[in-house]
Amino acid sequence: MNSEDIAVVGSIFAVVGGAVAIVSVLVTRNKAERLKRLEVMSKAMENPSIDEPTRRQLLDTLAEDQRQSSAQWSMTLDKLRRLGRMILVAGGWILFCIGGGMLLLDTIDVVDHIWMPGVWMTFLIGFVAMTLPVATRELMARSDPAPVGE
Repeated sequence: MNSEDIAVVGSIFAVVGGAVAIVSVLVTRNKAERLKRLEVMSKAMENPSIDEPTRRQLLDTLAEDQRQSSAQWSMTLDKLRRLGRMILVAGGWILFCIGGGMLLLDTIDVVDHIWMPGVWMTFLIGFVAMTLPVATRELMARSDPAPVGE
């Protein structure tokens, strides 16, 4: 490995490490806030002087917090899934266009020395990456059993 390779690998590790550190700090902070709130509410629930409507309201608040937390994680995962799909299609489109352009340049003899297995792999990987989200969505739609006879 030369110094450029080491710099690239080091940069990748630094970015990934930084992202992991930021996410872990955010998750830990949110968890600490939730636990602190839960502790305050549990102490309030243990207080014998609290009447039944107040106790019920505390339980409803706890349940609502749980629902909101669950919905927030679901929305975050959905956004990440959409982002991943968009990156896959965009990367596939770029590879498909590069591979197709290189095939075209080779066909019209503009480029003399080109490594054809690499060109074909770029073209095919781009095509697969570009069509994979559509194909998986279609397969998932067809795998759901449809009611027969309606």
